[in-house]
Amino acid sequence: MRVLLSTPDSLARLHHLTPLAWALRTAGHEVLVAAPPSLTAAVQLTGLVVAEPGPDGLAGFAAAWGAGMVVWDRQAPTAADAARSAGALGVCLRGLADHRTPSAFDDCGADLVVDTTPPPLRSLAAEPDLAMRHIPYDGLTEIPSWLRRKPRRERVYLHGLPRPGVLPALAGLPFEIICATPLDRLPASGVPDNVRVLDAVPFAALAPTCAAVLHSGQSEVVAAAVVAGLVEIDLTTLADDALAERVVAAVRDPGVRDAAAGLRDAAWAMPAPGTVAARLARRVTEGVPA
Repeated sequence: MRVLLSTPDSLARLHHLTPLAWALRTAGHEVLVAAPPSLTAAVQLTGLVVAEPGPDGLAGFAAAWGAGMVVWDRQAPTAADAARSAGALGVCLRGLADHRTPSAFDDCGADLVVDTTPPPLRSLAAEPDLAMRHIPYDGLTEIPSWLRRKPRRERVYLHGLPRPGVLPALAGLPFEIICATPLDRLPASGVPDNVRVLDAVPFAALAPTCAAVLHSGQSEVVAAAVVAGLVEIDLTTLADDALAERVVAAVRDPGVRDAAAGLRDAAWAMPAPGTVAARLARRVTEGVPA
């Protein structure tokens, strides 16, 4: 079967589609990804093949190519026309970002909706036809040697540096703080001894070694943290002078850890992309419900 995937101009949303694309390709299907020119290189780095629709547009390409399934990100709703043009199964993929920031886009008349959001975190009224476990994917990364060793202290991940006062506020905490931020954003006061600063960190590999993650609400970070069962602390809701106390309290609180573990278990109870890919293929080839 030929499967056409469509992504908007967003690296995070391309990465959200990638595990399902891999699962379909591994199952033997021919997979192409339609993406804006700005994402061509990023698609190629995933190991997938970029579609070039040409002058007839995506709908004309899907029909001429003979797509049997068209899968689109919720923020790329025009791909629904391609599914209809090709007489293909139309599948809309949505995730945590769509529940956290619902947009004007609906699910565009998709035949099936697949959702990677655990049930406790869903806010959109329409229930999905299929649930699929979120697989965190960071793109092409290299795992540093220090990450293969067991940390000497509990580890906390700081995603980005939203303001200079965050690092001084974390000084002296009994945790190893891994901070991923461009070096030119570091405060002039320097970096505390318990902080390791890197310009990039493969969060999917780092997360299982951490107890908590500090972030500014980025959906892709939150989704990865949920799968890993991490305690989450949103920096946008805390002043610097309250940060240290909040981090220690959250990491040490059994109730907070249990809640994070509960979300992790809900995520891991969802079917893997390979299972979902097989169900979608059966819907196309055998006409059975997914």
